[in-house]
Amino acid sequence: MSSQIENVEKDKNGEQETGYKSVFCPFPYVHVAVNTNGMYRVCCEATEESPHSLQEMKPAEWLNSQYMQQIRQTMEAGQWPSQCSNCKVQEAAGVTSKRLRTHILKVPDTDQPEVTSLDWRIGRLCNAACANCNQENSTKWERSGTELNDLGLLRDKEISAVAVEEGEQPFTVTELSKLKRAYIAGGEPFLLKSTLPIVESLPSDCEVIINTNLSILNDDILREYIRFGKHASLVVSIDGTGPGFNLMRHPIKFEDFDKNLRQVMDMLPQTMIVFNFTWSLLNVSELAPVIRYFRGFRESREKMLIDFHPLEIPNYLKFANLDLDFRKRVAEKTRSDLAGSNTFLTKLGLHTEIENLIHLLETEQMTKPETQREALIYLNWLAKDRPYTEDYISSSQLRDGLLSSHQPTRTESKGIDHNHMKDNTSS
Repeated sequence: MSSQIENVEKDKNGEQETGYKSVFCPFPYVHVAVNTNGMYRVCCEATEESPHSLQEMKPAEWLNSQYMQQIRQTMEAGQWPSQCSNCKVQEAAGVTSKRLRTHILKVPDTDQPEVTSLDWRIGRLCNAACANCNQENSTKWERSGTELNDLGLLRDKEISAVAVEEGEQPFTVTELSKLKRAYIAGGEPFLLKSTLPIVESLPSDCEVIINTNLSILNDDILREYIRFGKHASLVVSIDGTGPGFNLMRHPIKFEDFDKNLRQVMDMLPQTMIVFNFTWSLLNVSELAPVIRYFRGFRESREKMLIDFHPLEIPNYLKFANLDLDFRKRVAEKTRSDLAGSNTFLTKLGLHTEIENLIHLLETEQMTKPETQREALIYLNWLAKDRPYTEDYISSSQLRDGLLSSHQPTRTESKGIDHNHMKDNTSS
C-alpha cells in the first residue's frame, strides 16, 4: 500500500490534515457498486457506469479489473479520475462530498483490494415517481419518462439491459467473506423480494443500510433488522415537508411518511435513522423546513443523522437554473428561518456545512439558456401531470425564478397561469 494512501488513513484517524486535501478515496480499494441494470460503477456518485456487469464478473473480479486498477493508479498519481468529478466539484464549493464521508471505510493493508463494502441497487420495482428520479430506478416512472423524452427531456435510461429478473440474483453476499458494510437500495427495497434473503444472509456484525422512501413498512425486514442492533441504519429520503414533500415524492403523502417514521423509531430504537436531503430547483425552499423537522426528532433521539447534497442530474433540475437574484433571496430567507437552529446545528457539527450549501445556492454560476428552457418545460409538465402540485409551484414562485433567467418561447409559456405568478420581490 502506498505511503500516500497511508496518509489518508492517518488523516481519518485525526493524526494529520493533509490526506483530505488529496484525491484519494477508499472506495476504489474496498467498495463495489451495482446499478439496477446490473452494471458496475465506482460508487453512487460516479458520473458514468463501467462497461462491465454483475452477470459478466463477480464483485471481487470487478474490484480487481483493469477498469478499477486504472482508477486506483490515477488517484495514486494525485489526479482526479474523470468518474469522480462530482466529488471534485462539491469539494471545490466547500460541500462535504461522498469521498469525504468515507472515513468509516478502511483501506486494507495489502496490495490485493478486498470487497468490504457493497452498494447494491437490487431492482427497479418502486411505488413512487419522485420528481428527480427516472426509469432506471423506478418502474413508476415508465409512462412519465416516455412523455418527458417526447418533450426533449431525455430521461430514457437503458432499462432493457437489466441483468437479472428481480429475485434471481447471480451471486449471494455470502460469497463476500470480508464484507463489513452492505448498502441496499432499489427501487423500493421494502417492496423487492430480494431484500429479505439478502438481509437474512448478512452476519450480525455487518453494518447494514437500507435506503427507503418509507411509504410502506415491511415487518419481516424490520424484525430481521433487530438482530443487527447498533450496526443497522435506515436511510430515508426526505426532500421537503408537507406540500413540498408531496411534490418531490409523488404519489407518497407526507402524513404517511411521518406516521411510518414514528412507527419505525418505536420498533427499532437502536437503529440509526439518516435523513437524506437532495437540494434542487424544485425544493429550493425546503432546506429550513426539513432541518426543523429533523430537529424535532433529534433533540429526543440520539440515533439520528441528516445528510445534505446538491442534485447532480438531470442538469435542468439543478437550482443553478434559477435567476441569481431569486436564489439570493431564497438564501437570505433560509438563513433567517434557520437562525433559531444555529446552536443546535453547531453542536452537531453541521452549521458550517449548511452555510457552505447556502453559499453555493447564492453564488453558483447559472446554467446555459438551453438548460433553463428545459427546466421551464419540466415545471409546466409537472403541474399538468400532477395538478395538485400547482399551488406549491406557484406559492414557491419557481416560475418567477426561471422566467427571470430565461425568456420563454410561445410553446414553453403555453399552460402558464400568470394569475398564479406573484411579484417575486415579496419573497
